[in-house]
Amino acid sequence: GGFLKSNIEFTYMSPYFYLRDGKENSYPLDFVVAIRNQRSAAGIYDLYTIGYPNGGDQVIALLGLEYDVLDRYEIGGAIEYRLFGRNNLMTVYMKKDEEGVYTHLLKLFLSGEYEINSQMKIGGSITENIYFDYGNEKGRFENDFSVTVSYTLNI
Repeated sequence: GGFLKSNIEFTYMSPYFYLRDGKENSYPLDFVVAIRNQRSAAGIYDLYTIGYPNGGDQVIALLGLEYDVLDRYEIGGAIEYRLFGRNNLMTVYMKKDEEGVYTHLLKLFLSGEYEINSQMKIGGSITENIYFDYGNEKGRFENDFSVTVSYTLNI
């Protein structure tokens, strides 16, 4: 026998976590929930969130399920849907950004772990991210896929 675990998440992050300075053709977002590091004279920024991942202006719904057999294995999966608003970390400010479209993300995640003995485990995960209207650009489709392999040794 084992244990069946599930989780449900619903999150709303307000677009008012951003301040605007009104400049055109620049990156005038003042991320109240992020750190901006300028790394060149050309004004290239590295964005890091302090609050929720990907900053504010998004709605997230997630459903996850996992089956765990103690001291043997576990397998799980999740499906997540995100709706990014018009003013998020993926967009550059434009004067008409209020007319832009919303970005949608569908994320599929599968993971597993097998315990070889009390000191060794192997595991892995597969993640698929499917973006619709990426960067708030109508019709722009982006897709990425990642595979992770892990090995744990307890000494």
